[in-house]
Amino acid sequence: MSRFAAGFYSIVVMSFLVFGCSSDTAEWQEEVKLYDGRVVTVMQKRRYESAYAGGSVHLSQIVREAWIKVKLAETGNKEIEWHENLIPRRLDAWKGNLVIVGDPPTSLEYDKYGKQEPIQIALKYKDGSWQRMKFEEIPREIYDTNLVVKHRLPAGMTFLTLVEKESRQFNGDPYLSKESMTIVPMRSNFYREKN
Repeated sequence: MSRFAAGFYSIVVMSFLVFGCSSDTAEWQEEVKLYDGRVVTVMQKRRYESAYAGGSVHLSQIVREAWIKVKLAETGNKEIEWHENLIPRRLDAWKGNLVIVGDPPTSLEYDKYGKQEPIQIALKYKDGSWQRMKFEEIPREIYDTNLVVKHRLPAGMTFLTLVEKESRQFNGDPYLSKESMTIVPMRSNFYREKN
């Protein structure tokens, strides 16, 4: 192998290691307060990929998949699993249906879900399957986020109580934007098509 080929091969391998898509998962249980006042425990699992964040050289963790498992009276106390390429923001029971609202983390997911505007995607569990809802169908009463906003819990933490979730370490962080704490009709910044 020539020196040029060996050097090129080394650069390719190092680039993959530094900027490539390494993947890992995190799983935890979380207490969630529903609109009607009930507190339920859900299981959350998220798969992350490391990615180049741009600008200065550092890596970022992007949520690529999320799972939620929950049992509610509305679903006959059967465990229901939600699995999407979204960051879940709200879980609730509304008019007899389980509803989960999430955001696409990047333009890849924004494209996958049809470049919907506003970007929030709502799904309801009805008749044994998840069905997409129009943004206008999301009740304003459930606009406030009730799932943990930060993408990852501290290492070793496997259960998040309501009190902990509302602390400064999580959803009570004064530096979190209003957009991250409510389901506001947000427009996309993802690769807008030029007219």
